[in-house]
Amino acid sequence: MHPILRKQLQSALSLASPEKARLEALVASVHRQYRSYEKELKSLESRLAEYERQDNAPSTPSAPTEGEDGLRVLLDNIKDSILSVDANGRIRSMNVTGERMFGREAGDLVGESIGTILVMPPGRRITDYLAELARVRENTQLDLSPTSGTGRRADHREFPVDLLVASATENGGRKIFVLAIRDMSERLEAESALRESEARYRSLVDSAPEAIVVLDPKTGYFADGNEKALELFKVNRARLLTSRPEDLSPDVQPDGRPTPEASKERIESVLAGRQEQFEWVHRNAEGQPIPCEIRLARIEFGGRHMIRASVLDIRERKHAELRAYGERMILERIAANAPLTDILTAAAEALTRMVPELHPALYVLDESHNELKMRAGPNLPESFRAEVERICFSDFENHGLFPGPQEETVCTADIGTAPMWAAHRERALRHGYAGCWSAPIHDADGRVLGAFAVYIKGAKTSLTQHLDLFSRIIQLAGIAIARKRAERALRVSESRYRGLFEKVLDGVYQVSKEGRFISCNPSLVQMLGYDSAGELMALSSTAELYIDPDERNLMLEALYREGNLRNAELRLRRKDGSEIVVLENARTLLDETGMMIGHEGTLSDITERKRAELEVYAQRERAQVTLNSIADGVITTDNEGRVDYLNPVAETLTGWSLAEARGRPVREVFMLRHETRGHTLENPAEVCLRDGALTEVGQHSILISRNGREIPIQDSAAPIRGTGGEVAGVVLVLHDVSKERQLRRQLAHHAAHDSLTGLINRREFEIRLEEALATARAGASHVLLYLDLDQFKVVNDTCGHTAGDQLLRQVTTLIRTFVRGTDTVSRLGGDEFGVLLQNCSLERAVEIANEMRSAIRDYRFVAKEAAFDIGVSIGLVAIQEESESIESLLSAADVACYSAKDLGRNRVHVYQHGAAPERHAEMQWVSRITRAIDEDRLELYFQPIVAIGDNPDRRGHYELLIRMRDEHDRMVPPNAFIPAAERYNIMPMVDRWVITQALEQLAYKPQDGGDDEGYTLSINLSGTSLNDDKFLEFVLAAIEEHQPPERTICFEITETAAISNLGRAVHFMNQLKAHGCEFSLDDFGNGLSSFSYLQNLPVDYIKVDGNFVRNITTNHVHQCMIDAIHRVGKAMGIRMVAEHVESRDALEMLAGIGVEYVQGFHIAAPAPVSDFPRFQARGGQPALRLA
Repeated sequence: MHPILRKQLQSALSLASPEKARLEALVASVHRQYRSYEKELKSLESRLAEYERQDNAPSTPSAPTEGEDGLRVLLDNIKDSILSVDANGRIRSMNVTGERMFGREAGDLVGESIGTILVMPPGRRITDYLAELARVRENTQLDLSPTSGTGRRADHREFPVDLLVASATENGGRKIFVLAIRDMSERLEAESALRESEARYRSLVDSAPEAIVVLDPKTGYFADGNEKALELFKVNRARLLTSRPEDLSPDVQPDGRPTPEASKERIESVLAGRQEQFEWVHRNAEGQPIPCEIRLARIEFGGRHMIRASVLDIRERKHAELRAYGERMILERIAANAPLTDILTAAAEALTRMVPELHPALYVLDESHNELKMRAGPNLPESFRAEVERICFSDFENHGLFPGPQEETVCTADIGTAPMWAAHRERALRHGYAGCWSAPIHDADGRVLGAFAVYIKGAKTSLTQHLDLFSRIIQLAGIAIARKRAERALRVSESRYRGLFEKVLDGVYQVSKEGRFISCNPSLVQMLGYDSAGELMALSSTAELYIDPDERNLMLEALYREGNLRNAELRLRRKDGSEIVVLENARTLLDETGMMIGHEGTLSDITERKRAELEVYAQRERAQVTLNSIADGVITTDNEGRVDYLNPVAETLTGWSLAEARGRPVREVFMLRHETRGHTLENPAEVCLRDGALTEVGQHSILISRNGREIPIQDSAAPIRGTGGEVAGVVLVLHDVSKERQLRRQLAHHAAHDSLTGLINRREFEIRLEEALATARAGASHVLLYLDLDQFKVVNDTCGHTAGDQLLRQVTTLIRTFVRGTDTVSRLGGDEFGVLLQNCSLERAVEIANEMRSAIRDYRFVAKEAAFDIGVSIGLVAIQEESESIESLLSAADVACYSAKDLGRNRVHVYQHGAAPERHAEMQWVSRITRAIDEDRLELYFQPIVAIGDNPDRRGHYELLIRMRDEHDRMVPPNAFIPAAERYNIMPMVDRWVITQALEQLAYKPQDGGDDEGYTLSINLSGTSLNDDKFLEFVLAAIEEHQPPERTICFEITETAAISNLGRAVHFMNQLKAHGCEFSLDDFGNGLSSFSYLQNLPVDYIKVDGNFVRNITTNHVHQCMIDAIHRVGKAMGIRMVAEHVESRDALEMLAGIGVEYVQGFHIAAPAPVSDFPRFQARGGQPALRLA
């Protein structure tokens, strides 16, 4: 290395600062860069030498050698410009990098002077300059300043370069120079930006409001710090850079941890990448503790981790916190009415916490003994305190300390020279007290209440900065002492009037200015409902007794303004929460100086009187408001029957205004007529005047208004009596009942008639049937007909309810043509009608029934371009003297009707007593099922079917189950009504209802969101539904309407139903499977030829008969049967469902066999569809898993 450069670097590296680290990194980088230059140049020289040897060898015409090509590639791809220059400084060659660097073609520069592209030093020859650079390189490995130069581009712009020159001699003895030139523009700009950034950073650090230091964690010493840090720690930079954090901190931190341990933990946390912010106590060079807030952050200098610390001096904040805390403690004790000694001790302790080197004491003036008595001096030695505990007040007055303004207080700098300390000097000096600062404590009027003193151990201690704090302590102590004096004065006043308080009947009290009871008499305690005077006086403020705070504030404002209060009505709250009204009289209480210290007064309970006044007023107001606002008309007359008042409603009803009607006879204004008979009714007002008693008009009265309008009314007339009981007039009350009577007529009609057909309803029919039964027992003969349309459900389901309603109205018209005016026709429900033929023989009734049946059979109903043949089955029963009840008559007619259906429909059947009791009961179920469907009393339940074992299907599966509620809302199990529905061919109607409900309410709909896989609903189909020609059309239409996704619906068909009509079953399945439906063969294994039929049925699941599953854990044969069925199904690609799984043992055995799905009470019991997961989660697969 060049000696000058070495010396410069050694001088720079001797610095102990972050700049040293940065300089080390810079030098290392420069060294690496120039080592790279050196290697490249040596490689280039080697290549050139090889090239010269080849050039000087005997030339033979041949293609360029591999070495020549390699050299050319090297020269064209390095990042430096490589030039060869002859001894005269003319350019011989230049690589592609040079062309890009200087913006000139190599061919254009050959033969040109090197000065064309390089700026030569002034006064230097080019060849001398190049030779000098070549010699420098031969003598040293690194020299910075000689290699710096300036390049010139084609557009004459100049730019900085680094230049390396080597000399060589050709075979002919010709000397050449090889130049390696590197563009330094970007690097120098980066270095300049770095220097500017460092300068800005240093400026920011030095101008920061807080102290900033940099810690080298490797050495543990501070590496740098700004001026604020030097001021904070009161050290110079040299001292700072030779200090560690623990050198500028006390040995132990406030939390009790040793400083080195706590410092090490924080440094390790920051080096780990975390930022730290915490409070710390430093200590400056003078030994003063400095509470600080520290923020630590990890930074890097030259690849080394350093820690930057921002140190904020929080002494003022801590002092303010301590002061605020001390003031709060004092004020809380004052507010809590703590003993004066506790309050003053808290004040002294607050000062000691803020200024530990001071020992305060607070004195209270005892006027009776003319002395100051110490009430607080927590830090004073006991022996010294005994000496200064009592001080004669005249001593202070004689020395000019009291009384006088606070600005004239004196700080005795030297107790040894103060005359007033002569008696206590020796003891004070023995305890180390050199001075005492004292000041009087005044009240708001300037009277002396006591004294505040600070005993000082250091003669040179400055108190100037604490005077504001002393002033605040004195102020708070004055408030506390004055308050205690005021309370004592009030207690003295209380004793004067205690006798008066105890005897007076009204409540008597005294209250302080702050609102606390000072005294109260027993009458007030009793008035307010408290158990004792102590309990009442324990209230924090009398404000708690007042219902309305604003009312109390106005009372106090008037009292303090005027000095007294007379007859103020106020509302108070008793202890039990009830409200009383009082009359309060009060006056202010003044002390001997005229200062108001509270008020006293009396309270008279006027609650009952006020309640009576309010009641009278309220009654009067209510009467007036009622007359003007009630919906009834009111007319009053004098004792001669002349009108003297009409309210607005009466004016409207009668057509007379009050002005026109006043003074007229009441019979001119108020006239009544009977609603149905039309004759004039006697005027109720005149009747009341005559009889002197209440008079009411009947239900059928009509008021004839002045303009002739008839208004149905209800009215009454009552006498108005004078003070002597004599009749002074009449009051008439009129109520317009027009709407009520019209509504009553409408309700009566609706209650007895069917709104669709206009026929009487079942309730009214039963009433008339009851009347007919009563006349039959007297010898009359009647017949009851029960009609049930045969094809109504087909019309209703095919063409809709509107068409069904139209059919019912048209059939009603047909039936009416065959009955007399004395007969009764009723719609009993759905498509059922009842006809009561009164005074008719059974033979004639049969003829009439056959006429009805023929007419309905011949009638063709047309709807939506479709024609339907409608039949009717009619049951007859004679109403005779021995008939038991209307229930038995309707039941018999129902049985006869369904016997007609059972015999082939479209028939008339007469009930024979005692025939077919079982069928009677079963047919009753048919009627009940039909009514349950009409009255929406069928309910759906669901039971989950879950995948087990290795079955990857996690799609939800649920079987829908039918339930029915009877007429008394009791649940009916399916085995009670399904057999009757199967027998009498109404299961298709039930199955249609189930399918409709499933598709409309329960089926998975992708638009609901949730699980994309959806879930499957299994619906049981009856064998009778499979045999119904219209049923398949209904299902296909429903599927087309609702468009459920594939696999959403699975129909369960029993093995017996499928085999009984195999061809129809296969056709049914294929049609619906083409629409994405699935099928499950239920009760599989129950038949003798299950396996032989299985291959002909396109089913997706087989549900093994439950008898096998129920006994699987105890019956080996059943285990084998299930295993065989599963194997056959698996071979055919059919999945198995095992139902009636009622134990974990059965579940585990089924899983072992490989059964794919299970169902049963062990998995989940059937539940109402109100709990269906779609209604809980609004779509998607339920979260049902096996235990």
